[in-house]
Amino acid sequence: MTYGAPVWEGAITKNKYLQKLQSAQRLINIKIAKAYRTISFEASCVIAGVPSIGLVIDGKVQFYKRKHGLENSNIICDMPLPVHKWPNPALQVTIMETNEA
Repeated sequence: MTYGAPVWEGAITKNKYLQKLQSAQRLINIKIAKAYRTISFEASCVIAGVPSIGLVIDGKVQFYKRKHGLENSNIICDMPLPVHKWPNPALQVTIMETNEA
């Protein structure tokens, strides 16, 4: 459902197209959760443990824009550290103070 999301990102801003995607996802969520068909879209997402399709598409679009430098933002993303730069837990000192009188 999210294939090519950066190309058709404008479609999720229109309520008509977003509702079509949500109705398709609702049917899938009902099958996953084995729920009744009278359940709402939001409840089906919660019970199935699946994020809303609008959020997933928006996340994929933001990721694509940042990866390809199409968005000018000052947001700094955390990058994973190489293994040789991981802090050694044995070298970290923990000091616990107690207030014993």
